[in-house]
Amino acid sequence: MIAKRDIVFFALLFFSQIWTIKIGPLSVAMLFFAACALFYPKFNKIPLAAYLLGTAAVSSIIFWWVPAYDSTLHYSRLMPIISVFFVFLFLSLIKLFDSYKLSSAARNYALTCLLFSLLSAAIFTTQNFISAEDGPVGFFNEKGLYGYYLVLLGLILITQRPGLFSISILFLITNYVFFVVEASRALLLYIAFAFIYLQAGNIKTKIWLLFFALLLAMAVIFSNFGEMLALKLSILGSGEGTIGRYAAMTLVANSTLSEFVFGHGFGTYLNYRAMHLELPGDATYDYAGSLILELIFEVGLPATLMLLVILTKYVFGRFSVFLFCAFICLVAIGGKHDIQMLTSIIFMKIIYENLTTKKLNLSLRNKSQNRGHSLNAKSIAC
Repeated sequence: MIAKRDIVFFALLFFSQIWTIKIGPLSVAMLFFAACALFYPKFNKIPLAAYLLGTAAVSSIIFWWVPAYDSTLHYSRLMPIISVFFVFLFLSLIKLFDSYKLSSAARNYALTCLLFSLLSAAIFTTQNFISAEDGPVGFFNEKGLYGYYLVLLGLILITQRPGLFSISILFLITNYVFFVVEASRALLLYIAFAFIYLQAGNIKTKIWLLFFALLLAMAVIFSNFGEMLALKLSILGSGEGTIGRYAAMTLVANSTLSEFVFGHGFGTYLNYRAMHLELPGDATYDYAGSLILELIFEVGLPATLMLLVILTKYVFGRFSVFLFCAFICLVAIGGKHDIQMLTSIIFMKIIYENLTTKKLNLSLRNKSQNRGHSLNAKSIAC
């Protein structure tokens, strides 16, 4: 019999690939994300402090002095309220997956989703399936989301059963995502996974992780993907970008000291973005593309760091430098209602708890064996 948590896990895993993000605040992915959270709610597990912060965030919208750029939903005062609502759905889902164990059924379903993603991309967007061109890939509206999702599936497989088959699948996914599709977003997922392993893995695993990280770094550096990544980082660091997270960095870089510390007001980013930088092409809005940059712009750096520390502790059940770095990687690209980002945090929590459980079981097994050897030695001595 399939448990409720399995149903929610399968639903999140599948629907996080259906037109994620840019269809609007009520896209297919967002609707099913909300349905998953409401299917087996855990709102009573959310700390009171989170409700107080949520109330403060919604209340602050009343004091906006920034005029709406136009009359569409994205620029209205309702948009940040929707964002707070989805954050609370996310906080509820996190609690639903406390101590959730990846089963063989979860592994098989991840494989099914992997095949579905590849086949749909090959059939419906054949050219983008085998090239690094921008545009929709399969049921994703951009290649970055597509590559990120494939890597997430590979990490779930290797966590559930780290054998030769899973390693081979992840190796093929890595080569395809980085050197064929050239989806740079997925690199942050690998880095987050590495920090999780540094926190929860054993010494042998950490040595292998370091070895593969060095191989991957060398492969990236000496490739077209590495050149493309260097160009993106150069634009981001210049503070002169005009689209997505590059535009967000430009706005943050041009903030005054008081704005950098205290922010411009929760939920005001889209209006500031549209008023101060020209929108690309025929776009009617342009998301920040980075939750960290968006929060720094809206509430300031100190409040952003405080929120990230609190969320790290809430998601993983503890705080450490490695877990904080992993969380930073997961929210470096995304937004307050980026369903794929929120879903990836949930799955990374599941991965962390499964690794922690395996490490604990291995430790207990070793202690039991050592105790048995000790007892045998005493009986022989007697």
